[in-house]
Amino acid sequence: MYLLGITTFLVVWQIISLFYTNLTLPGPIITVETLFNLIGDMTFWTQFLNTFLKSLTGLVISLGVGVPLGFFAGLNKKFDDFIRPAVMFFQGAPIVSYIAISMLWFGIGFYTPVFVAFVVIFPTIVFNISNGIRSTDKNLIEMAKLYKIPQSLIRKYIYFPSIIPFVVSTLKIISGTLWRAVVVGEFLAGAYGIGYSLSLSKATLNTEEVFAYTIFLIAVGIIFEKSLLKINLNPKIKIKKNIEVTHNEKTDNLKDIELDNVTFSYNDTNVIQNLNMKIEKNKTTALIGESGSGKTTILYLLSKIRKGFTGNIKNVPEKVSFVYQDDRLIPWLNVNDNIKIVNPNLEDRDIEKYLSMMGIEEKQFIYPEKLSGGMKKRVNIARALAYNPKLLLLDEPFSSLDLKTKYNLIEDLKKIFSNDNITSLIVSHDPYEISEISDRIYLLSSKEKNIIWEQDLENEEKENLANIIKDRIINGG
Repeated sequence: MYLLGITTFLVVWQIISLFYTNLTLPGPIITVETLFNLIGDMTFWTQFLNTFLKSLTGLVISLGVGVPLGFFAGLNKKFDDFIRPAVMFFQGAPIVSYIAISMLWFGIGFYTPVFVAFVVIFPTIVFNISNGIRSTDKNLIEMAKLYKIPQSLIRKYIYFPSIIPFVVSTLKIISGTLWRAVVVGEFLAGAYGIGYSLSLSKATLNTEEVFAYTIFLIAVGIIFEKSLLKINLNPKIKIKKNIEVTHNEKTDNLKDIELDNVTFSYNDTNVIQNLNMKIEKNKTTALIGESGSGKTTILYLLSKIRKGFTGNIKNVPEKVSFVYQDDRLIPWLNVNDNIKIVNPNLEDRDIEKYLSMMGIEEKQFIYPEKLSGGMKKRVNIARALAYNPKLLLLDEPFSSLDLKTKYNLIEDLKKIFSNDNITSLIVSHDPYEISEISDRIYLLSSKEKNIIWEQDLENEEKENLANIIKDRIINGG
């Protein structure tokens, strides 16, 4: 159908041209002949290269100015509000106004078309990049802040890679506009280039050349846009071997963590209310309860992800790790670097040990997109352990794992918890997981917004724990 459409257009054009002279409407045959005569002359190609150079110069300047402005506008709302009126001013004015201004500033020559190209595409770049920054996965930023990754590394390894697809999409959007802006600038205020040649052909009433140049410009524009549309860039980044990171860490004097009369509300609704709970140091505490009972909220409060609570939370150590339910792996970093970024002091062989513990050491240099859900979960756990935390928060850590891996991992974690003096708090719906790994259990109720049952787990109780939990949930504590 595409070829049929082109053929139909050419036939209609040829028929209509029969009723006019070549001065008014040359037919497609004579237009093509004229085009071949033009492209056979080296002068034509020097004119084309000049136009291409102006387009490239305008693009480079626009990216050089627009990307940093868009980047910082996306990071800082006040800066965005400050520059937005000026950028919208550039976007709103007609192109002929810029041609007139540039002629006054630069005269007729190379810089006027470049300036026109800049002011036409610059606003699109700024707005697209700022939108890209604002759409960066907030969960990744939240994860980075929890692990105290410096802002410089967050910008380098999270924000910058996340805008690469937006840069590519911006190039696709502006490609045709850029080419047309340069040609218009050359046509009205140029001294060289395809647009200038088109202007000369118009001035000498050489209609065949005008049509030939027009067909050439359309063809180049289509080829340029089609080529850009094929670009689908997925960034892959390698962390430098030696990242200089300075942490002002305190030496944690571990104590029992206490929550005293803690209340947290979301959308004017209490999620937990007057909660009192103790998390014993070097022990594993479990939270269970139906959805909406505040289990994950407690993890977020302890990790300082959620704020705005009332009451007191005491003795939370400085180094806190979080095994997230949604994994939160950085997609453009391989498994090794997803772990290294939270603890730059680790060598590759150290990271391999943590991965070996998870049974995925062969995936060390694989990217997250190649991992199954269960493998991503294991990387999530390995990253949390590699941070050497004093408090480990686990939100459904064994979901997506097959039974054999789950059982082996539970045994490994039990050894780690006992040997490394880690205080841990786990949210789970599986009585087996809780019975195997926990020292104390709290049952929360979404109705009461509080704990309705708690129990220290003795070895003899663990065999009947599933029935105990089932009974407590059904009977409301």
